[in-house]
Amino acid sequence: MKNLTLALLLALLMSPVQFSWATPPPIVEYQFNEGTGILALNSGSLGPGTNGSISGAAYSLDTPFRTGYSLQFDGVDDFVRVQDTFNYTNQLTIEAWIKPYAVNGQRIIWDDYGNPGVVFSVWNGRVQFSISTEKDPGLGIEIYTGNIITGEWQHVAGVYDGAQMRVYINGVQTGPVKDTSGTIIDNPDSGTGAAIGSSNVEYWLLNFKGNIDDFRIFNAALLPEELAGGHFFPVPEPVFIDIKPGTYPNSINPKSKGKIPVAILSTKDFNAPKMVDRDSLTFGATGDEDSLAFCNPKGEYINGDRLKDLVCHFYTEDTEFLCGDTEGVLKGMTTDGALIEGRDSVRIVPCKK
Repeated sequence: MKNLTLALLLALLMSPVQFSWATPPPIVEYQFNEGTGILALNSGSLGPGTNGSISGAAYSLDTPFRTGYSLQFDGVDDFVRVQDTFNYTNQLTIEAWIKPYAVNGQRIIWDDYGNPGVVFSVWNGRVQFSISTEKDPGLGIEIYTGNIITGEWQHVAGVYDGAQMRVYINGVQTGPVKDTSGTIIDNPDSGTGAAIGSSNVEYWLLNFKGNIDDFRIFNAALLPEELAGGHFFPVPEPVFIDIKPGTYPNSINPKSKGKIPVAILSTKDFNAPKMVDRDSLTFGATGDEDSLAFCNPKGEYINGDRLKDLVCHFYTEDTEFLCGDTEGVLKGMTTDGALIEGRDSVRIVPCKK
């Protein structure tokens, strides 16, 4: 069955089971899933030495994904105290899911300031990200940006890559980029420690009012697709496809006025005719080409496994294949909204380089 072996190999290589970000793990990670007690366990690389001590904040079943727990802060005197026994480097990512019920003034998410240090907060409806660096010591440099909505879960992140600072809300960069450089300056183990949900010292800062979940700090500058564990840039599930079933090689003339049949192959766990959202399908040189003509209304037996497959047809002229292209890419979604992607080899003819 022509080039199916290659398609299978490519799909396996693309499997999300083998996928991992090329970044170190967080040094601090509080998932707040204990559900009881006053100990917030640090599942980051620094381990139990930086476990947090909960004061007043209550566990809540209100979470971004309706699993586990978050911590709910009353905006008055609730906080999580963390022993500041770690040092920052010349890169930083700080991120959390928040559901605020008040955004006036400065509502602290993380305070490890102590002049100098790091502050992450909601300030009058915007995100504040402040750090002290070798270039900007003392009071440091800060960004105020974005629009935080009360009563809704939002993901917020501050990223410093050693040269620039950025703020992200729900995976999208917002506001200006600030230039600075050098290692982040901090006063570790200053006696006050760091805090989640409140200032780490008795200042005029307002405590956070609302829920906080999945708080993390990385000594690395995460990419947008790495924030929130990749939540905002989901990896497509690989599917097996067969371009021009029954032929090999899969010769395509980009100037043809015809159509290219592509079979999406079923497996025992994936019923292509029933599970593929046909209107979502795109196919071509990159997989983003809007080239769908139609899909056969009923499934067809393509590869001899006694499972009906879905065969769809795409306008050749809209696939944007060029001389030298060696594979075709199909993208789409399942009927329940999961992304899918499949690849198979092609040969472009005529091809005069």
